[in-house]
Amino acid sequence: MCKWNNTKVLEVKGVPRDIDSCIFNLVKVLNEHYKTTVACCCGHEKQPSRISFDDGTEMILCTYDQAQQISKLFPPIN
Repeated sequence: MCKWNNTKVLEVKGVPRDIDSCIFNLVKVLNEHYKTTVACCCGHEKQPSRISFDDGTEMILCTYDQAQQISKLFPPIN
């Protein structure tokens, strides 16, 4: 379910997966041209969106303000 309360089906390595419709196109492109996804969630307007890959990495999509808060969790780069 996503903020519009619907999903679309995407076949990932031959297995049909329900993908939140608001991130469906991004997940589809990532699977076709980058890495295989194993899980995803749009966050349902409560958390940032997350897309997990089969190599153990994860992508988090968030607002600018959320990203500024997350960056404070790490040491400065300069």
